[in-house]
Order: sequence, then structure tokens, then C-alpha cells
Amino acid sequence: MKICTYTVKTDKGFAPNPFYRYCTLTACTPNHMNARLNSGDYIAGFFTDQIEPYLLYWMRVDEVLDYDTYFREPRYQKKKPNLQGTWISRCGDNIYYRDKHGKWKQAPTFYHKGIVALKKDTRNAIVYTGRRYSYSGEKAYIPANRLPEKFRTSFKGGRGIKYIRESNPNFDDFLFWLHSKPLGRQGNPRDRERSKDCI
Repeated sequence: MKICTYTVKTDKGFAPNPFYRYCTLTACTPNHMNARLNSGDYIAGFFTDQIEPYLLYWMRVDEVLDYDTYFREPRYQKKKPNLQGTWISRCGDNIYYRDKHGKWKQAPTFYHKGIVALKKDTRNAIVYTGRRYSYSGEKAYIPANRLPEKFRTSFKGGRGIKYIRESNPNFDDFLFWLHSKPLGRQGNPRDRERSKDCI
């Protein structure tokens, strides 16, 4: 078991997507960097725009899927963007699939539009899904979510990802700290839409 930590630059409800009973992560730093995660591992994303890091969310990985499987799986159909729906439904992250020739295609979306995004996102076309998660959104900036000092050396600030493995002497305490947060979605995305779009 391991925990993957990284910095979340923008929190619009797309990555992570904490809606419809599952937290999912597509087209984001751990995906782009081909994070080596399996069922039972954890992902923890932090805001680092303050002096100290604040936990935005954590999720326990249930499945690691490829984009096409995710797109076609009945459990995740609500994760497809509905551009005419509510702001939550418009922020869906289930946007990539293969056509009958095996080429990647992009469904209509407010995010990651165009061929450049498609090429980048499908370089490591993986999705992490989890039913057990805690997501704070705009409520992340509270003392309880501030990363304790003793965990700072285990945290990846800036760009990229960092693994905290069970051999790390702080692993159990770090995991206990994550599990001390209330489960489910506690707030709306910090940077969610303020007008008609999710962008």
C-alpha cells in the first residue's frame, strides 16, 4: 500500500470529480505522470497557494481503468458531461473513448478541449476511481486540513507526485490523519463556475 501526494492547482470539479457517489481522477498530474497505483492505494491532493499545504481531498483507489472502459462502464455514465445540465453535471470527467478504428475521441466538454489536450491526456489513459473519499473543496482552508509539520518531508510540493510507502515511519500516522476527515463531499469546488460554464 502507498499514498500518492500532489499539488492541485485548480479545483473546478473536473479533477478530482467528487460527484455521483464516486471520486474519480482523470487528466490530472497523477494520470499524466503515469502514477503506479493499484486497488487499495491512496491519492491525496493539496492546495499549496498558502504558506502551508491544505488537504483538498483524499481517495482510496478501488479501480484503475483505461479511458475507454470508463467511458462505457454503466456505473460511470453520470460522469459524462451534460453541457445543458446543472453545473455539477457539466463538470463530468468521462470524456475520452476509442472509435471503431481504435482512435481516441473526445466527447463534448468544457475542459481539456482540442487535439493538444487529447494527445496529452491519452498518453497515459488511466482513471482512478474510489467510493471511499473525503473532499473539502472551498472548505479546505481550515486548521484541521493543514498538513502537520511532521508529514512535510513526505509531501510533494510543486510539480509532480510523491509516494509515501509503508516503509516510511510516518505512513501509519499519515493514513490515520487522512481518515480523520469526514467522508464524502463537504463543500463545492473552490474554483467552480461563476457563470454559465465550468471553466
